[in-house]
Amino acid sequence: MTVPDIIMEVLGKYGFPIERKLTRSYRTWEYCTQYGESDYNFVARLLEHEGAYFYFTHSSGSHTLVLADDITGSHSPLPGGHVVPFHPPGKAAIADKEHFYAWELVQEVQPGRHYNDDYDFKKPRADLSNMRQNPPGHEHDKYEIYEWPGGYTEFPDGETYAKIRLQEHLAKHSRVLGRGNKRNLATGYTINLENYPRDDQNRQYLIVSTHYHFEENPEVSSSRVGGATATKNPHEAGSIQQFEIQALPTSIEFRPKRDTPKPRALGPQTAVVVGPTGEEIWTDKFGRVKVQFHWDRIGAMDENSSCWVRVSTSWAGPQFGAVFIPRVGMEVIIDHLNGDPGYPILTGCVYNALNMPPWALPANATQSGILTRSSKGGAAGGWYEEWPRRRQCPPV
Repeated sequence: MTVPDIIMEVLGKYGFPIERKLTRSYRTWEYCTQYGESDYNFVARLLEHEGAYFYFTHSSGSHTLVLADDITGSHSPLPGGHVVPFHPPGKAAIADKEHFYAWELVQEVQPGRHYNDDYDFKKPRADLSNMRQNPPGHEHDKYEIYEWPGGYTEFPDGETYAKIRLQEHLAKHSRVLGRGNKRNLATGYTINLENYPRDDQNRQYLIVSTHYHFEENPEVSSSRVGGATATKNPHEAGSIQQFEIQALPTSIEFRPKRDTPKPRALGPQTAVVVGPTGEEIWTDKFGRVKVQFHWDRIGAMDENSSCWVRVSTSWAGPQFGAVFIPRVGMEVIIDHLNGDPGYPILTGCVYNALNMPPWALPANATQSGILTRSSKGGAAGGWYEEWPRRRQCPPV
């Protein structure tokens, strides 16, 4: 499934309208885990990873969540007048239309280069590194962010992510803060500023956040809100209204900041090896197996319960080594690469009340060895050593 498909499935149960204004194609994820996080956090971090985002549109009796990924193709001009003039505070009192009375350009130092890399065991010698550079023109623009792992196994996906990550940095480099009395300002729409003293500011912007402040019958005629003075509304005596936005020029692609925490699997956990009905050994050419975690409420204890999970072994060389494939029903220890719940790895097997050791313990605690069993339901064979008698016993 792609991230948009996953999100539609997660949010579909809530029953509210969702509109897809997505313009890009998205890669298919082999395995994606919602782990110890709310639906909101799960959806938000997946969107942030893919460089997509959401906003809401509101109409009479309807509120729609819009999925977006393009600053021009995913957004519409603000209804009810997208051209908004600027009138400085001294002239605001005589302005006969809604306007901005404060407009502030804010810049933040950001790197001009993003480098990412990852590893794919199916292509162990492949170079998956990508670098994207687009210096924004400040004295620190040659600094880079190096990201490992990048969250991909195919080179073209790495190219896409490097581009998105750089756009994320550049989107934070320049923002504008606008304050005014236009009541229908809303996130996700575009506006055009006019009549500002600096001509380079009279352009189109995407509203990326909004803040509304209302105060009824204030004790004083003005109040400091968000660093600017909120003035009385001349049409409503005794009330203060202020509308504040953050906006981005539409010449710069908007990408959300990746600030939704990704859950981490802290320490190992156990799971049960699974496979199709009637199968005792279910594996692929890499010796991987499928598992079902004890916390999984959706899995049906079959071959669809997880992705293929690599199996750690004592020795693994080119066409030689040790091979012991965990069988269906065995309890196994699962760890996660880099603590990521999306990358499980099997590190060992453990006995339980259904799968007991091959000889009685602790009565035979001096015996160490291996007992194998043919599939399916065949004879057993193996060898063991017994101490302190220091003898090797023949195959059982």
